[in-house]
Formats: sequence, structure tokens, C-alpha cells
Amino acid sequence: MAKLLIVDDEQIEREGLEAILSRAYPELAIEQAKNGSEAVRLAEEFHPDLILMDIKMPGMGGLEAIEIISGKYPSMKFVMVTAFDTFDYARQAIKLGVKDYLLKPSKASEIVATVGKVLAQTEEERKVMATSEFQQNAMQQALTLVETDVVTQLLFDHVHEVHLDMLVEMLDIRSTNEKFVMSVLLPAGSGDQYSAIKEKVRMTKSGWVGALYGRQLPIIVFREPEKSYRSQAISLAQEILSLRKTEAEAGWFIGIGQVCGSLDQIRQSYQESLIATMDSTLPVKYRFYSDVPILSDGFSPQLAKHGEKKLFDHIRLGQWEDVSYYALDLIQVYENGGADLLQIQQRVLELMWVISRS
Repeated sequence: MAKLLIVDDEQIEREGLEAILSRAYPELAIEQAKNGSEAVRLAEEFHPDLILMDIKMPGMGGLEAIEIISGKYPSMKFVMVTAFDTFDYARQAIKLGVKDYLLKPSKASEIVATVGKVLAQTEEERKVMATSEFQQNAMQQALTLVETDVVTQLLFDHVHEVHLDMLVEMLDIRSTNEKFVMSVLLPAGSGDQYSAIKEKVRMTKSGWVGALYGRQLPIIVFREPEKSYRSQAISLAQEILSLRKTEAEAGWFIGIGQVCGSLDQIRQSYQESLIATMDSTLPVKYRFYSDVPILSDGFSPQLAKHGEKKLFDHIRLGQWEDVSYYALDLIQVYENGGADLLQIQQRVLELMWVISRS
């Protein structure tokens, strides 16, 4: 429902205008004010779409009231009502954004036509604003999908019809030369936290959030030159962990990969972030890959290279039984060598990456 405020110090003028406009526009909500000060108060309480403002009134005049109201509510529209058809008033009114003016006395048809024209303009602007808001929301949803797709392609190498560079250009988050990956582990059944985490990252404008895979949520974070790598990562990790209901809530943990120089290398940082989540029982619920203890297992690099080549051949030929034997043999080697569970987990995870890359 459109709203109209009639401002005039003469009651007979206010009543006459309301009678004319109520007949012409039965759905129009109308209020009255007898001076500029009252108009300022009603503008805040009533929020009219259009104000018919008398110019010459005792106390605060119409032009002063228009200046105050339009300063607070730029979308409100004004029609000047005056008995003085002078250039000076018109010039001041135009500066204040007055849409039209009515001279006293005016014919009823002129009043109806002038008010109708401004109300139609208001309605058209409202429709345009609603359409624009709908389009912005739709675009934001589309960009959210684009962001998720970019992270998926970078970390998992999925093929998409749209080239990656085009997707990156669409995102309203700057990318920098240096970046790293954070892998967030969530408690089982806490998928509702996905939107909250995405909003936290969006507010920092420093990263892209991927899709939630089971309990794991990957985030590609772009380095902020004014901060150190560790301080930036810790700050974002603490922001995300603040979403926990309590600090003792189980299941939350964040692994942080090392900084890499290009998107081509981002998968390595992702793998490092996963290694950093291997032991989620630590009291501090985030860990850098660089803080993971180095495993001195004595495994020969030459043997590893030879074994990986054999593994590639098994995968290329579809010899999945041999792949399984390779994995079991690898576990056996470390068990016989006295490796603990964490060491074996890390080596098997690395083996999975070899299979995935191949």
C-alpha cells in the first residue's frame, strides 16, 4: 500500500487534499502534518512514499523540512505546494530533489494527475529494486556454485565444460600468488554448519570454500601480504572454531597445508592439510603440516620410486588385486619395522594419493 503525507499549516487545505486524493486513490494511506517539525517526526514514524509539502509555514518551513527528511530518507519523494510561483523557490526545490509542484489553488484533476504520476514512478522504482534484488540473490547463489566447482576442480581434478580461468574471473574474491589449503573436520551430522563456515570465510574475503565431503570441508586460502602465513591461518582457524557450541564439542579439527606458489600446486597443500588432521585428539584443534613430526622410517627413496612405477603399471592395466597386495605389503613393511599407527596411517594416505594421481 502506498503512503502519502500531507503537510500544510491550514487544516482546510489538508482536509481538502485528503478528500480529493482518497476518492481518486482509495487504497492510498494518508496522514497529515501541520508544520515542518511534525512532518520530520511523521516521516520517521509513517515512512511515506510521497510528501505533499507546503512551502510557507510558521516555524520550520517546507524547504527546510524537505532538506532534513531527504537527508535521512533519500527514496522519499516530494511535491511542493505553494501559492508563490517564483523562480527562487523552484530552484531551491529542484536542488532538494522535489519531483513536481502544485500552485494554490489547483484543480482537483491537476492534483490527482500530479500525485498519480509520482506514485506511478515510485511503484516502478519499487519493481526495479525488487527485480535487481532478485537478480543479485540469484547471482550470489550462482557464484557460490562456481566457487565450489573451482575448488573441486583444483583439488580433485574433475573435468568441467567451463574453463577454470573463466570461473575464477567470476568470483568476487581476489586471488594472490601464494595460497594454502585448510581442511576442516566437522562432527558427524553437522552439515548445517557449512553455511556458517562459508559466511565466516566470505567476510574475510580471503578464500574459496569447497563442497562438504562427509565430515571434511576444504578451503583454499589466499595469502594476505600484511600478515604472516601462520598468523593468518591461526586467525581464520579460530574464527571457524568459534562456531562450536562449546569448546569441548568433539569432532572439530583443522589441518593446515603449506604455502604454494600457484594453483597448479594447490593439490599438494591439500594433501598436507589432510596429513595435519591425522591426529584430531590434540588439545589445540588445529595443526600445521610443518608441525607434524617427521617420520624416520628408513624407507629407501629408490625403493619408493621403483615401487611407485610398479604401482602405476598395475593401475594402468587395471590389476586391482595387485594394487591391494601392494597396499597390504606396504602396511606389513611398516608393522615389521615397529612403526606406530600414525606412521602407518600417513603412509597409506600417501599411497592413496599416488593411486589418485595415477
